[in-house]
Amino acid sequence: MNDAEFWLVTRFPDQSAADGLRTRTVLTPVMAFTGFT
Repeated sequence: MNDAEFWLVTRFPDQSAADGLRTRTVLTPVMAFTGFT
């Protein structure tokens, strides 16, 4: 993953890269839907 936000959010709470990817995969559509409403 070459995204600064991903690494910042993943490393801040001491998550592993796999946990961060799982979290981002779930939260990205939620944030997109919230932005459209």
